[in-house]
Amino acid sequence: MTDLIDTVQLQEIDDAIIELFDITLPAYEGQTATTVHLFNGLDAGTGSIWFPPRAGVNATLNEYSAFPIQMEGLSTSATGAQARPTLTTANLPSLIGGQSSNETTLIDILEDGGFTKNSDLIGTRVEYRRTLLSKAFSASGTGTAIEFPVQIFVIDRVSAENSISVAFELTSPIDLEGLQLPNRVVVGRYCPWKYQGRVSAVPDDGGCTWPLDGVFGEYSYIDANDNAITTASTERFYRIDDSLIPSTSVWSNTTTTYTTGDLVHTITGSHKRIWEAIRPIPVNKNPDTNPFYWKRIDVCGKRLSSCKIRYQGNSNNTNLNSAVPLPFGGFPGARTYK
Repeated sequence: MTDLIDTVQLQEIDDAIIELFDITLPAYEGQTATTVHLFNGLDAGTGSIWFPPRAGVNATLNEYSAFPIQMEGLSTSATGAQARPTLTTANLPSLIGGQSSNETTLIDILEDGGFTKNSDLIGTRVEYRRTLLSKAFSASGTGTAIEFPVQIFVIDRVSAENSISVAFELTSPIDLEGLQLPNRVVVGRYCPWKYQGRVSAVPDDGGCTWPLDGVFGEYSYIDANDNAITTASTERFYRIDDSLIPSTSVWSNTTTTYTTGDLVHTITGSHKRIWEAIRPIPVNKNPDTNPFYWKRIDVCGKRLSSCKIRYQGNSNNTNLNSAVPLPFGGFPGARTYK
């Protein structure tokens, strides 16, 4: 850090300040979040530079791809509102068909993550890093990152867009609009818990304890409309089973294509998920990581009736057992008074 300060305080700097962006896209369905590494470009012909992760010593280097991106409106103040800088990038959806190789890769990443429009990126975490070009690494280099203090922001809204570029307004993670302490909002009609959160890979990630593997027997896989998932109307309340419902076979990465409406399931550990194809799908598009192509259908409707049918229901959807407690996270007794 001292080296950087000494350099930038010189009357004439024989170096260049480079801006690095670590953009972590919102995770989908509990999957590992994808981080895209970009920098604001150098001379013509420079495609990538390498730099360690934040606070990384002798760590695997991240490759930063040159990309049209810039940050404006940065400021620091001890009083008043936090700065809300603007991040401007190429408008990727409008550039499809004439993109460079780096843009093609980024489009693939966004598409596989289900990001089809710029507003889908709201909530994305952006780490803004700056260093000198002389402190960058070669592809095979090792060492300790020397950089200016890192600034972290979250994309709060799309402030402007046209056919060439899009501008995002950023905010500090501690200054998000609507954040309250205590951070629990009373919602009367709907359950705020993450479905199957308490049995997911992340301990206590939400409050719903609905099982992952169908251990409740014949009434374990239910859609958002509170119906058991089958392909035959006469078998509405059967548990998903390959012998009963052949069309819900395990997803295969060797199948040439799937067509719209095809049902498959994936199994991770003991967790079975049921998926429906929402458009024609090329080979090797895993439903767990490609929401652009697949829609998960064993999901909760978030209503009190959805909770009852799961925890108090039986094979014919009648005579609910009201003695079974519900983990419903909403407040059905709450209402607005004028």
